[in-house]
Amino acid sequence: MNILKSLVLLTFCFNVNAYDSVKCSRIARNALGVMVSTSSYVSSTGDCAAIGKTQEQKRFLVQNFENLKKDISRSGGEYLTSFSKLANCDAFTLLELPNRLRINLKQIYGDDFQSNAEDVYNRISELVRADKELSCKYLGS
Repeated sequence: MNILKSLVLLTFCFNVNAYDSVKCSRIARNALGVMVSTSSYVSSTGDCAAIGKTQEQKRFLVQNFENLKKDISRSGGEYLTSFSKLANCDAFTLLELPNRLRINLKQIYGDDFQSNAEDVYNRISELVRADKELSCKYLGS
């Protein structure tokens, strides 16, 4: 009986992939082709994680707030590039986002540039969401 349980368990656990549009483009399926649910969808923090990206971006923004503001004001830099990659922006957006953010710098940071990280994150998300040309998997959705 234990052999049968092990065989059934092995059948349903074999060849399971978490989902990510780039690295994990296959839907999680077992060896029989049946879709299965795995804890990696909700507990993973790697490239195939379905949740946790927003918090990771917000933490990055808080830790690099002033450097990110400088990068936005000069239409690019390593902090803005890293933030965009955390958001999983497509190639076009990686090129266009720095200029679009610079143009909207006062809208993003407020007229007095005293906005907090949460407000800045929300305004950047709104800007990406409103612009149909921009696409970031984990930002503005």
